[in-house]
Amino acid sequence: MGQDHQPEVRETLMESMTCSKTAPVWWPEVLAGTRRRRMVTAMLLDHAVVQERDGVLRLVFARSDVAAAWEESGAQAALEDALAHAGHDLTVTAA
Repeated sequence: MGQDHQPEVRETLMESMTCSKTAPVWWPEVLAGTRRRRMVTAMLLDHAVVQERDGVLRLVFARSDVAAAWEESGAQAALEDALAHAGHDLTVTAA
C-alpha cells in the first residue's frame, strides 16, 4: 500500500515503432502497405513452381490470373528484396 504502481506495458516492436513520437504521421500507412505486400507475395508464391538454375530463380504459374496478379502486385520486387537481404544474388523471372 502507498506505492505507486505503473501499469504493465505490453506492446510489440511494431506497435512501438508505429507509435514513435519521431515517426511521420503517414508512417502507419507505409507499415500497413509493407505488411500487405509481404502477405500477397507469400500467397502468390504458394501457387508457383520454383526453379533455380545458373543464378536465375524462375517462377512458373499454372494459372494466367495468378501470373497477372504477380506482375501487377509488386510482389517480385518484394521477393527480390528478401532474396538480397538473405544474401542470394539471383535474378527473378516469372512465367
